[in-house]
Amino acid sequence: MRIAIINNYVKDWDEKIGILRKVISSIVSELPIFINFQDVNRVKLLEYDALILSGSQSSLSRRGTIDKYINLISLIRDFNGPILGICFGHQLLGIAFGSRVLRLNKKFYGFYGIQLLEEDNLFKGLPKNIIVFEAHSEIVRRVMPEFIHLAKSTFYEVEAVKHNLKPIYGVQFHPERYDSSNYHGRIILKNFFDIVKVGL
Repeated sequence: MRIAIINNYVKDWDEKIGILRKVISSIVSELPIFINFQDVNRVKLLEYDALILSGSQSSLSRRGTIDKYINLISLIRDFNGPILGICFGHQLLGIAFGSRVLRLNKKFYGFYGIQLLEEDNLFKGLPKNIIVFEAHSEIVRRVMPEFIHLAKSTFYEVEAVKHNLKPIYGVQFHPERYDSSNYHGRIILKNFFDIVKVGL
């Protein structure tokens, strides 16, 4: 299983990617390769079995930001394997497939409840209402064409989506951030890697 994690952070990325690395290494035996978004090579990344798009402090609603990620957005459209977009990565999926990203008037940070709307293997073994970690001030405006609406919260509609033909998932929250009391995020990550294995 060859997995590439695209690092979208532009500062303090060692700490934030370190959390993602630690969690993933506790779930799968194959340690993923980490690639900075500036170094994305479309041809090489198409050889990987799955992609994970990390969070970021960048603002996709700010003029000029999308231009910095245009190579990655192009790759997202062409990649046929499983993709998991996390927070900013979820928003990149929104841009890539026809939605917009809007800035909120507040920042969400901490554990929040969300409601699952559809049964899906990404949420296998979880109840209809789960607790996950949010850390963002922007959201995907609407569910993209050709995508299924998987989850919402009381604060905004598009908490999770899935492409209706490809195993492409976006989650507005951070599944890698969990604790012993709020552990649903870890289950979601494990389920994603199970989806990857099934497709191999």
